[in-house]
Amino acid sequence: MLRTLAKSPLGKAARNNAGKAAHEKHQPADIIRGSDELAIWLFFSLLGDRLQKTEDVYRDHARLWRNQPWLYRREALKTSWQDVARVLIRERVGLPVETAKRWVPCLRALYELFGGDPRSIFSEGSIDLTLALKKELKRQTGTDQLLGYGPKLLSLLALYLKDAGILGTVAGAFPVDVHFQRLLIITGGVSGRGIIRCNWLAEEARPRLWRMCADNGWRPLAVAQASYTLGSTLCVRCSQTADIHLRCPVYKLCGGKLPSANYGKRGIWDLSMPRMRKGKKDG
Repeated sequence: MLRTLAKSPLGKAARNNAGKAAHEKHQPADIIRGSDELAIWLFFSLLGDRLQKTEDVYRDHARLWRNQPWLYRREALKTSWQDVARVLIRERVGLPVETAKRWVPCLRALYELFGGDPRSIFSEGSIDLTLALKKELKRQTGTDQLLGYGPKLLSLLALYLKDAGILGTVAGAFPVDVHFQRLLIITGGVSGRGIIRCNWLAEEARPRLWRMCADNGWRPLAVAQASYTLGSTLCVRCSQTADIHLRCPVYKLCGGKLPSANYGKRGIWDLSMPRMRKGKKDG
């Protein structure tokens, strides 16, 4: 499945940046690619990645960076999350309260623990070691110093920074989102009839997917972006698309779309649920 996806038109487009990802499309005009400012903007923008639609996240943060740049700086350290929320509300950033509650501890961690450089979060060179550091910091302080940053967002941040040329390879960096998890299930990478937890599946798959990409010379970010495009465009309209067998690169591998309602509501996949029809049938 990975090989098929990587070599498909979707994979090639992602690999060649034919269609820019949302974080590139909405990158503020005054931020230079490969700069420290880009690293900081991405660090805070990603806090909304699980709260909003991806396109909206970076559009909102481009506007926020332009209108309220101080919010990303050390000078915001003494600002309460309530005050941050008021700014986000005024600037029309999606889900401002949830974002503000993440923003303040992450701001403190960035400037007080990591010297204002998001790259320092990955100083040990792997996602697993960064997660271990996050766990140890929480044990020492009693609070999550990187609130909102789990394996998926840490992987995205590491891959975005690497893609921008300002961070080396971080082992195990692969964002296993809902689209990739479903892709693993419907193409037979995950089998069975019971219930599995999404977090468990993501963490079981993440290092394996990264290793497969590394061994085959595939860019993890390109493969992940191809999966996201497939899942958010073709998969969602599969049963209404007559020529899906011509357009979907994994059509022959697919056993039919598995509904994802339980992913968001209960954090599980129910493998016993009936699969949706592949392609539109006339009449």
